[in-house]
Parts: sequence; structure tokens; C-alpha cells
Amino acid sequence: MGLAAYILFHPSFYRMEHVTLSTEYTTEPTLIRAGQGRRLANLLIDSLAIFAMIFGLGVVLAATGQEALLDSLDNGLLERLLFIVLSVAYYLIMEGLFGRTLGKILTRTRVVTDEGLQPSFGDILKRTAWRIVPFDGLSFLGDAYGWHDSRSNTMVVRD
Repeated sequence: MGLAAYILFHPSFYRMEHVTLSTEYTTEPTLIRAGQGRRLANLLIDSLAIFAMIFGLGVVLAATGQEALLDSLDNGLLERLLFIVLSVAYYLIMEGLFGRTLGKILTRTRVVTDEGLQPSFGDILKRTAWRIVPFDGLSFLGDAYGWHDSRSNTMVVRD
């Protein structure tokens, strides 16, 4: 009975300590890099989108009677230059404003920095500039990370 009385009447058993419980979680989301298959799908879809823009430009030029300008674009060098200019514009606008291109939307991937943050416009500018390098596509032969990823400290991750 002595122990029971001690437990029942001792003040330390009735005194409540103020405890603050934290409901914040500090776990960061796990980023999974997009593999070569998704990266290739991104490239193909984005290339189709750029070709569609070129086709649309051709339709507009033909519809507005600009056949001379359209004929001048039939030069191989000018076609390549137009493709480069539209590609740069496409990637800067899509990744700069939305963090993803049409290909990345369809494959559920996005561009982030190496730290997992949203890239700055400067990061996207570097990334896009490295895409112009003629052999950037060959940088994927060893792994799924191109020069435009490594040189701009960005990566493509699954959503």
C-alpha cells in the first residue's frame, strides 16, 4: 500500500510538463534522374515540335505571298541556321519560363539544378548554349548526362 499511496499522492505524477511537438518534416524529396530512354524521347518530341514550328513558319510565309523568302530558306545552310535559332528560342522559352519542354511534359520529367532546385534563367541559358555544340549528342554515349547537363550544373529528373 505504501507504493500505491506514493504514486497516488506524490505531486510529480500529476504535474504535466509542457511539451511542444513539431509537425514539420525535414525530409527532402528523392530526385530520380531520367534515364537514356526518357532523354531520347524528350529529344525526339522536342525536335518534332521545332520542326512543326518551321513548318508553321513555311505555311505563314506561303500564305502571305513570301515565296521569295521561302525559296531563300531552301538553302541547306539557312535551313540549319533557322533550326538552330528556333531551337534556342524553343528551349529558352520553354525551360526558362516553365522548367520543362513539351517532351519533358509528356515524359513526366523536368530540369533542376544539381541541388534539386529550379534552375535560374542563367542556368537555362548555359544549358541551351551547350546544346548548340555539334557533338553534344555524343556526350550521351557514356551515360545519360549530356554536356548541356554537366556544364550548366543541371539535370533532368523524373516527376
